Amino acid sequence: MLKLVWVDRICSTVLLLGTIGHSVGSFAAYSANRETLLWALCGSALCGIVGLTNLLRGFRDGDKGLAGIALAGTVAWLAGSFGFGLVIGNLADPRVIGFTIACVGLIYFNLKVLTA
Repeated sequence: MLKLVWVDRICSTVLLLGTIGHSVGSFAAYSANRETLLWALCGSALCGIVGLTNLLRGFRDGDKGLAGIALAGTVAWLAGSFGFGLVIGNLADPRVIGFTIACVGLIYFNLKVLTA
């Protein structure tokens, strides 16, 4: 049986892998438009920071301050992912679904720490 700690780490890893994919895709799509590339890479940075913050929180049992920061970042990334789905007109896009599942899982783990 998969322990919950591994589910937590997998959700964080999904965000970290999403950071890599977002960065590579940003360079491929926006290399000719430096302003848009910069903003896209800022999105990649947010995704990476949220993933790393959640991963760190998973190793620091009971750190409510870190869990609060991780929760805020995760909710922000979830809102951005949902907004992306609305903008492209496809909430069933695999990127939206993947980030949504990972974020909902991470929100659960952050709330678990905050309410303990």
